Amino acid sequence: MNKNFNIVWNTARNMYVVASEFAQGDSQIKNQARAAGIATLLGLLSGPAMADYTPTVAAGESVSGETLNTTDDYQEVYGSAFNTTIEGGWQNVMDGGLSQDAQVTGGTLQIQENGTSVNAVLSGKGQQDVDGRAEHTTINSGARNYVYGTAVDSVINAGGTEHVFGLSSGATINNKGVQEVYGIVKNTTVNQGGGRWYLEHTTTAEKQPVSPATLPSTAAAHSGWNQIMPSLKVLP
Repeated sequence: MNKNFNIVWNTARNMYVVASEFAQGDSQIKNQARAAGIATLLGLLSGPAMADYTPTVAAGESVSGETLNTTDDYQEVYGSAFNTTIEGGWQNVMDGGLSQDAQVTGGTLQIQENGTSVNAVLSGKGQQDVDGRAEHTTINSGARNYVYGTAVDSVINAGGTEHVFGLSSGATINNKGVQEVYGIVKNTTVNQGGGRWYLEHTTTAEKQPVSPATLPSTAAAHSGWNQIMPSLKVLP
């Protein structure tokens, strides 16, 4: 009966030997090579790891529910981005772009000229920089809203701050929120028990509703700033 023979590695003798076809040599090296080959093949088949966001959202396109979560994450929006979670990094809304219902907890939402943000909620270390237009922004504890363009109907809650260098209209300041004004504000309301409203001496404040000149202690003056305007309306 014919037999087939294999050449296999013998660890004890530290050499190759001739053995029966059924004999097994030391397979450790073979197994390691096989495992490495399988891992490489799987890597090639799976392709590169997918990001949690679309780096560039083109005009006419829309994305929803994406997440930016590291400082290196960067997204440019020429189209529309809905329900974005920004935990780190930067969402840059370009000319004609829209960001709606963003949750910003640790990164920056940048609104360029002619870009728009709607219903953004800022909290923690979240920040929004507005060179375009921001509507219905909610600013919670630790967050900041920098307005160089236009902000409409911002709500500033405890620990939140809105810095106005452009125009803010219809802002509401609640429970120790702060609005610092270097530009123009219209119809800002500070609720009873609300926050501080600072006006730098070159500021023009327009169309503030009139109320008695006695102001609550929460409407505090700030060193180097003018006293809060007596025309500011404080609601019960």
